[in-house]
Amino acid sequence: MVSMLTCIRHSLLSRKVKPGSGKLAEEFRLLLFFSLVFGVSLIFFGLFRLFLLFRYLKLAADIPAGEIGRAFLVGLRFDMVIVSYILILLFLPASFLPLSKSHKIRAAFLMILGAVFGFFFLLSTIDLEFFGAYNARLNLLAVQYLETMGPALRTIWQEYPVIPYLILWAVVSALFIGIVFWIGQVHLGRSSCRPIWQRALLLLSGLGLLVFGARGTVSSSPINWGYAYFSQHNFPNQLALNGIFTLGRSIYQEMIEDSRSVAKKLSVTTPDEAVRTVQLLVAHPAETFLSADYPLVRRRDFPSASTTATSAPERPNVVIIIMESFTAEFIGVLGGAYQASPQFDRLAQEGILFDRFYANGCRTNRGLTAILCSYPGLIGLSMMQKVESQQPMLTLASVLKPLGYHNCFIYGGDLNFDNMEGFFRRHGFDRFVGQEDFPKEAFQTEWGISDEEVFHRANQEFSRLPQPFVGVVLTVSNHEPYRIPTPYAYYPQQHVQSRFLNSFKYSDYALGRFFEEARKQPYFDHTLFVIVADHGKNLDYRTDLSLNQFHIPCLFYGPKILGDSSRRRIHTIASQIDILPTLIGILRQPLVHHCWGRDLLSLPEDEGYAMLTANDEKLGLVQDGYYLVVRLGGPPSLYLVEDEPDKDRAAEFPEVVSRMERKVKIMAQAGWYIFSQRRCWNPELVAVHGGKENGIDTFSKLLSR
Repeated sequence: MVSMLTCIRHSLLSRKVKPGSGKLAEEFRLLLFFSLVFGVSLIFFGLFRLFLLFRYLKLAADIPAGEIGRAFLVGLRFDMVIVSYILILLFLPASFLPLSKSHKIRAAFLMILGAVFGFFFLLSTIDLEFFGAYNARLNLLAVQYLETMGPALRTIWQEYPVIPYLILWAVVSALFIGIVFWIGQVHLGRSSCRPIWQRALLLLSGLGLLVFGARGTVSSSPINWGYAYFSQHNFPNQLALNGIFTLGRSIYQEMIEDSRSVAKKLSVTTPDEAVRTVQLLVAHPAETFLSADYPLVRRRDFPSASTTATSAPERPNVVIIIMESFTAEFIGVLGGAYQASPQFDRLAQEGILFDRFYANGCRTNRGLTAILCSYPGLIGLSMMQKVESQQPMLTLASVLKPLGYHNCFIYGGDLNFDNMEGFFRRHGFDRFVGQEDFPKEAFQTEWGISDEEVFHRANQEFSRLPQPFVGVVLTVSNHEPYRIPTPYAYYPQQHVQSRFLNSFKYSDYALGRFFEEARKQPYFDHTLFVIVADHGKNLDYRTDLSLNQFHIPCLFYGPKILGDSSRRRIHTIASQIDILPTLIGILRQPLVHHCWGRDLLSLPEDEGYAMLTANDEKLGLVQDGYYLVVRLGGPPSLYLVEDEPDKDRAAEFPEVVSRMERKVKIMAQAGWYIFSQRRCWNPELVAVHGGKENGIDTFSKLLSR
């Protein structure tokens, strides 16, 4: 690529330019040059849209050709926006540079222009596989992976056809640069002397047209990604978008827009009313709210005469096992195919299994805060990465510390990933075991130590910890590029999803090995285990927020602790934020907390609900057999969970859409408000209200308002 640009540059410098003829051409040649570049750029971005169509042609099989054609027309506007922004930055200096008088300056300018577009063509090339991995166009998630560039690049190299894509990018970029140099040779190489007023007129005219193009619309508000959602099918909507547009928009919203802008998008009522609504959703009849300044902080009380249903110790150990990408789609006991989870299935026969359980987000960092903090996902960056997360917050470790619980967090990967150790050390965890604490010879992938090694170390740590203790184990093997120890290749390469299935079953095997070892240890009979996934895996591209990337297993296991209440299956719709309050209910200790979930074992008669969050301004709600997808800035979609889950029913059930959209937005509004205003938690409330002092509101008082 560099040598090709050098050749073009020398060719341009060596050619003599003929003086132009025609006064009109001389005065407006710069505008004509940028107009031609504008048109050529649109053709090339349209070419990448065509690449995307052919890459995922099977997704368009049942979609009318008219909708695919319309996607290209709608996408043209998004391409115009991107090209306009790029050319604005280049048009300003070009208006004052002596491009017609200096061959070197002209050549340098054209090379810079070509390099800039080459960079954006590279992003468009990356977008071709990003869509396949995340069922969305480029967004903030791509930027977040820059924090772990080494493992990410190694995974990309092993998982994707990097060389063919680089060749494609080089050919497209070279062709574009060659065309641009030819246009520049023809239209920028004519000498003329323009008065200042003509330069100003050209600058204002060109800028005006480009600013108009950058807005993408004649309305008062500029174009948003919601404009692309014209079809009930997901693929034409995604095809219409421009990955650079969605990436830039998500970065802008996260890095530049302030909390007031986010609050405005989520706002459906006053903050106080939103908080009160959430209080009614999450409050247990035996709970008392303790502070108006920290509106979700409450104390769960238990009758003094109550006893646990078993003879187990009053304060059992708690171990949370968080399995990487352990999607419900392949869990046998949940109807999954391929017999990929025999060990989990065996454990499920002796525990409490939740079969309609969902992750609150689609990344590990969101799963961790939902499971260990009982806090829903926020729009944009994960809570763990936000500066506001330095405020006091509760985690499982800090909730149980007043009861004398020790703790240990074990992860086979880099503990600095997504600010993991920093966040949880700030909020109550004391001991951490990470990748560097394992032997050098341990089998590991780009993302960390194999699950067998991690579980073996976890068993060692738990055997040494004073009781009672809280243990967290986070696995990593079932992550791209899905490399596992060679003896554990269960499915042949020609098998559908063979690499993922092999790593999935290996993780299940390692889980079974852990319990084999743990049963031999003294701590086992005194421990309640929770096995849950951090998130699912996207296996369905028919909707832009596929439910299967959130559907996960959740198992409470501890025969000695749960006693007669174990060995059952619960159909309540629930999510990761419900784990912590359910543990509080099982422990039956008067604890102060700020959970956003509910105790699943003592719910009133309802089917439950699950709130889902994606990091590209999408929210989801599962309730009453419906699945609602809310797009901030775009139209909502409604699906039936059990019947044609890819068919949008929003037009058929407008009342359901309205009711569910209001609910999920209120929850998101209250979550953002409490977090951004630093009103999550005050440690002094434990000292003041840890006993039986009266709070400000009981459940019955809330109902009577």
